[in-house]
Amino acid sequence: RRMIDLLARKNGEIDPETITFLKNELTRVSHRGYTGGFIAGKLAEDAQNASDSAYIRSSQYVALVEKVENDPYSHDVWVFVAVKDQLQVGESLEVIGSDSQDFITKIIYIINESGARIPLAHPGKQVKVCCQPGNFHPFQIFRRASSLQTT
Repeated sequence: RRMIDLLARKNGEIDPETITFLKNELTRVSHRGYTGGFIAGKLAEDAQNASDSAYIRSSQYVALVEKVENDPYSHDVWVFVAVKDQLQVGESLEVIGSDSQDFITKIIYIINESGARIPLAHPGKQVKVCCQPGNFHPFQIFRRASSLQTT
């Protein structure tokens, strides 16, 4: 999506660093290996990856941001998320979005639907998390990269 938006805004002129970055982002999405497919108009020899059907996953989709509130008294940032994969206190996560700069944040607290602090949230739950400050907004994704560790 970012590439399409950039092409539209910059009349097709994108610097090579950005192109390389966005190509690398495609490898971080869960996939079964990319091929040339039908790009040349006919079925290429390598159109399918028949040797291995296992998914390649270097990142995990952890949560979707639904709403953001800034607490004027404590200066905490509260992010309301729909949990897609286990989320825990102390974890550092990437925050990505189609129209913002990506950044890393750390989960400080997790509050469940009853208002109680919990050490971790399970998939399917909606929780409120207190995070390190960042440019949060709805529809961003919390993503766990294999290189980020829980502390």
